[in-house]
Amino acid sequence: MQPGLPRFQVRKCESPTCGLRYPYYPETNLGENCPRCRGVTHLVVEEDRFGYRHTPDRYQTGVHLEALLDNIRSAWNVGSMFRTADGAGFGCLGLCGITPSPENTAVLKTSLGAEKFVAWDHNRDAVEAAQEQILKGYRLWAIETIQGAVPLDEVHYDGGD
Repeated sequence: MQPGLPRFQVRKCESPTCGLRYPYYPETNLGENCPRCRGVTHLVVEEDRFGYRHTPDRYQTGVHLEALLDNIRSAWNVGSMFRTADGAGFGCLGLCGITPSPENTAVLKTSLGAEKFVAWDHNRDAVEAAQEQILKGYRLWAIETIQGAVPLDEVHYDGGD
């Protein structure tokens, strides 16, 4: 990001007893310490003057998550997925097939601004998108409501391959 462009930030307190995540506007000159405990904070999200969100080092200490949404017809469900992805810390949503993007007004209305926090891209073919993710080293999980599917609360992830 170029100097002079930041307009809005989300910062998080590094104190394990506080952990406050809060909005911060650099032009207010209130300092970057946590407003609750005055502890050290780090940048989570930064928005430039054009409204683009940047998430530097967001996943340094955690698992990087992305999701592929394949042929989701409901723009309202897609907007909801943007809110869910934002709350769960997902880095990106891959919108595949006929899945509408934030260019759709119903997605924007339902996402309530989360589309600014979660990156997204579009691929016509979900299989190609999944293959690209595998080549990047991602581990894929499919969520579907079909007979024989394992309930989410019974899935055990050990962090390895």
